[in-house]
Amino acid sequence: MKNFLLIFFGVASFFLMGTFVHAQDTALPKITSITPSQINYNDLVIIEGSGFTTYGSSPQTSGVFVADTGQIQSSADSLWFPPLAVTEWTDTKITARFNYIPKAGQVNVFVKIPIEGIITDSNKYSVQLNASSLAPQITEITPSTDIAWGQEELTIKGNNFGDNKDGASDVLCNGIRCSSNVQWSNTQIKVTPQNNKNLFTDNKIKAITIFASNKNSTTGWQGWLQTSKNVFIDILSPCDNSSWSCSEWSACSQAGQQTRTCNKVSSCKGSIPSTSQSCTPLCTSENWSCTNWSVCSSAGKQTRTCTKTSNCEGGISAPVTSQACTYVSVCTLNSWSCGDWSACASNSIKSRTCSKIINCEGGTQSPATTQSCTYTPACSADTWSCGDWGTCSPQGIQTRSCSKTFDCSFVETASPATSQYCESSYKQNYQTPSENSEISNQNTIIKSTVKLICLVSSTKASQGSGTVISSSGMILTNKHVIENTYGCLVGFISSYNDNPYFNDRQIADIYKVSSDTDVAILKLRNPSNKTLSFIDISTANNNNLKLGDILTTYGYPAIFGENITSTSGDFSGIDGSYLKTTAVIEHGNSGGGAYQKSGTFIGIPTAVIKGSLNSLGYLLSINKINSWLNNSPLAYNDGSSNKYSRVSTILEDIDLSKLGNLSLFIQGDDASETTNQNNPQNSSTHSIDKALIKKLSGKILLQVENNGESWYVNPKDSKKYYMKDGASAYNLMRYFSLGITNQNLNKIPKVDDTTAMKNSTSVCSQNALANKLKGKILLQVEEHGEAWYIEPTKCRAIYMKDGNVAYEMMRFLGLGITNSDLSKIAEGNL
Repeated sequence: MKNFLLIFFGVASFFLMGTFVHAQDTALPKITSITPSQINYNDLVIIEGSGFTTYGSSPQTSGVFVADTGQIQSSADSLWFPPLAVTEWTDTKITARFNYIPKAGQVNVFVKIPIEGIITDSNKYSVQLNASSLAPQITEITPSTDIAWGQEELTIKGNNFGDNKDGASDVLCNGIRCSSNVQWSNTQIKVTPQNNKNLFTDNKIKAITIFASNKNSTTGWQGWLQTSKNVFIDILSPCDNSSWSCSEWSACSQAGQQTRTCNKVSSCKGSIPSTSQSCTPLCTSENWSCTNWSVCSSAGKQTRTCTKTSNCEGGISAPVTSQACTYVSVCTLNSWSCGDWSACASNSIKSRTCSKIINCEGGTQSPATTQSCTYTPACSADTWSCGDWGTCSPQGIQTRSCSKTFDCSFVETASPATSQYCESSYKQNYQTPSENSEISNQNTIIKSTVKLICLVSSTKASQGSGTVISSSGMILTNKHVIENTYGCLVGFISSYNDNPYFNDRQIADIYKVSSDTDVAILKLRNPSNKTLSFIDISTANNNNLKLGDILTTYGYPAIFGENITSTSGDFSGIDGSYLKTTAVIEHGNSGGGAYQKSGTFIGIPTAVIKGSLNSLGYLLSINKINSWLNNSPLAYNDGSSNKYSRVSTILEDIDLSKLGNLSLFIQGDDASETTNQNNPQNSSTHSIDKALIKKLSGKILLQVENNGESWYVNPKDSKKYYMKDGASAYNLMRYFSLGITNQNLNKIPKVDDTTAMKNSTSVCSQNALANKLKGKILLQVEEHGEAWYIEPTKCRAIYMKDGNVAYEMMRFLGLGITNSDLSKIAEGNL
């Protein structure tokens, strides 16, 4: 601190006035009070006492000083303590501003005056000095660990550093001035330590001290504040070339760079020598680019040019640019021979083949092998123009209109399909119920919805659905499901993922049958007296239904596999005892249940009334069901002649392992139970073989015991359709077509013809979409209705361009079948 305060030598020099004899009887200055006693930085204070102007002393020759400890002992001591700024000086009163604060806390105040040439001081007087918001504060010093002496800058951050007016402020390192070159602002100081570093013990900076000067622009006073911060910064010499040991430069890379490694061998601080530099690499074959060889000249020589592709020196020299060759004549138009142009194709392109007839190179290239033409259709079929497909109806049907644009006088061809199946945006298609259903009691509904197989013989059975309505096993269903049967085997499930379980032979007898309404009650024999999940319908009613309310049906449609399915639709009105709905209802769903969102049973899915486009499902209402239940007699009465009361052991004796071989039908579906008497292969003695139909679904069959007649097994209704010739096959397969977008069609592998199809491998296991659509006919709804057949064993698509292609598919993709097996498939008619 003494080194620093030498700067105040001029302030206190007036005290050094030689040695004089002190007058023993002269009164010394004395302080009796200082107000206020609690002082902040820059406060004005009043010092009262006596003897402040002895021998004419004045503020110009005297001073007020502050010391944090003890008393100023000699005239030289006063040099290290700057005086306070005095604004008033009388013999008994001094007014001064506290603009020098060594530290907060108790400090001592002295009044010093020269008496007969000897500097003397008053008694000391202590006051309490408060910490000031204007005092400087250091918050951060960087770098904090080590510094390159004389080169690297220290940055001191904080506040209240002042503005260093007239260079009166300074920075000390370990109490020694760091440097005379200081950049100073109120919040940041930058200094590059440059004094002799040998003065610093252990080559470390342990403390940074700031002496900050402030000059008030209003009052003009100037003062000094001090603050310090302990640090631990190693003083290092700046690095130079001798501080590093570097390896030799590496070989020059093709990118024109070479590198080396450098390790520090002495303690220093500074940047590492360069470890990479540009260079010129050796040439390799990759640095040369050559043109193609020229045509061989008549002199037996051909040339090329080679140039560097990147900067390099030495290494591989330029490749050869001249070589010997065998002369071959240049091609001319006479060097080519072309065939005749083909007929104009439907894409308005005709083609031919061209080949060289002499050995030649370059010159005239092959003549054009394709060109545009005007396509004129051959008069083998009528030409139709069709509009766009309409909006998909809630039942999954869309239509379009078609008009004949060319009438071929030699043939009469059928019009294109004007309706097709589609995926409704209303999401009404059958789906497996999900766990997150909006119906709160769906779990109970699923467990209470049963599949019914109702036997009419040991080989034939009606199938349908039912709802358990009591814990003992009362089952509600449609009358037409159990009509003319011996009763039913009941299949239960515990989860929507289950297949109905029949192996414990749960038998339900016909208990009640309506005489005028399509409703019946079965009673489960339930020999183990199990308590069953059931739907309580006793208090249900449809009185509060509103148009547009969502209804959901549950059941086992015959064409959607073994699992339970559900479908939803709007409530569309009342027709007598029936509730109308847009929910899709299919064969086999009869007898199941329909529910509101609240889970309330609302009716039995019973019938479908089909219109020209859409269809409405009919639900036998819960009001009608409960009215009948409360007033109906039992089916089994002593001496009853009720035709539904058919007692037989057939249900007890049926082999449950052969249920899958039963000929199943849907009551009311006449086509499933009758045969076509006009075809000899159909016989009333043969039953429908469900397993065989499933195996042959979507395939083309050839009647090998007759004349190879062709049949198509439609996956939609599981019936066979006779394909008389190519034209009828083409029209029939388009009639059963399913619309598909270009995007989905492009996901299915395709073949060009039947030969390619027979030689191809199956992709059924790799392509989920093709496997789902196998055996179906697809129409490109975004184009012009082009038809594609998905061969069911290969899952690949073949384009059905016309009747000729359809005939070829019949002959070469067909599967042979005997009359006996063919008769086990019901025949359908368009």
